[in-house]
Amino acid sequence: MSVWCGWPSSGQQQTGVPSDRRGGAGQLDASEDARAVIAAVRPNEPHEVERLVRFRMERQKLLTRSSHPLELWAVIEESALRRPVGGKEAMAAQINQLIQASALPNVTVQVMPNAKGAHMAMAGTFALLDFEPTTPSVVHVDSIAGNVYLEKERDVRKFTQTFDMVRAAGPDPEETPGILENLAKEMQQP
Repeated sequence: MSVWCGWPSSGQQQTGVPSDRRGGAGQLDASEDARAVIAAVRPNEPHEVERLVRFRMERQKLLTRSSHPLELWAVIEESALRRPVGGKEAMAAQINQLIQASALPNVTVQVMPNAKGAHMAMAGTFALLDFEPTTPSVVHVDSIAGNVYLEKERDVRKFTQTFDMVRAAGPDPEETPGILENLAKEMQQP
């Protein structure tokens, strides 16, 4: 985890594709939602849950720092936003967090509609980490078995092409606030 910690602070851009989590790779999590999701995965580790929530909240500051804020493009599955984890309050906080984040000039959020069906990145969540021009890009693949970092050029190219295809298949990022506001309204209904 310490390696993951350092990369985004020195990196120029991180792109997440697509995520089955409501906050992408954690940079877009509301604390209530992060707590609910992490607790579902680590039900017997309350101290670890709180440590990981604090870590995610700290990592979010990279998006709003005054000098060279992290650039982030996240594609989030609509089904993740509809999954009832943590109750209505946590879900509402998460959608509000995404609306606020999508308004930042360095953050792009796309919600991949369920109606789009299958797409190239359904095999799992990954992040492309792009750095200074002299540092090669890296792919971070997240799984229950652990994190994998891919550095070979052909691997990075394959994931970059996949990301390009997925974001091209998704709706225009300018539609994101409206999509999220509609989801929020639906959740307020009994």
